[in-house]
Amino acid sequence: MKTSGRGAVMLASVITLFAMLSPSISAQAKGSFDKIVIFAGVSGSFEVDEPSLLGFFSFSDFSERLSWPAAPGEGWLIARYANDQKTGESVPVDHIWIYPPSGNGGPFVYYQGLVDGSSEYDGKLFEGNPEALHQLQSIVEASSQPAPSTSQFALLLVIGLLEICLGMGVSQVLLRRRLGRVKVNSRGHS
Repeated sequence: MKTSGRGAVMLASVITLFAMLSPSISAQAKGSFDKIVIFAGVSGSFEVDEPSLLGFFSFSDFSERLSWPAAPGEGWLIARYANDQKTGESVPVDHIWIYPPSGNGGPFVYYQGLVDGSSEYDGKLFEGNPEALHQLQSIVEASSQPAPSTSQFALLLVIGLLEICLGMGVSQVLLRRRLGRVKVNSRGHS
């Protein structure tokens, strides 16, 4: 089969265009999630629906597999959820772990795997996205403000009750004084 120079250039252009667009096509095929839940150790768990953190490649581009560092530090488990198209129920899709930067580099993302299935990323460590980690840290710090303890709540309750009693007592004294003046004034006019 003989092709003209013009046909060869057209074929090369189509192949080049397809090669350039294929990463974006695969990224869209992976899609985005509807929410993520961060399990951040003692800080608790946090549900997040920040759009910039819901893409498949938000935490890593998963392009280069890494070896485990000697001590990656404490990681956070991230469960990524999508809404079931039939029921609308939020179902977990996959789990990843994100490890903050340490003396060994990072951040790192460990792709634990799909919940119901497997993928080419399962059980592998990848370079993480520092911006995504920074956003996560900001969310966890903002969300983990300590709640008042039971003793603090009880103290506030006691103070509130004392203020109510004091207010009622002052009201009674003022009311009696006023009624006493009214009685004195009514006796003096008769």
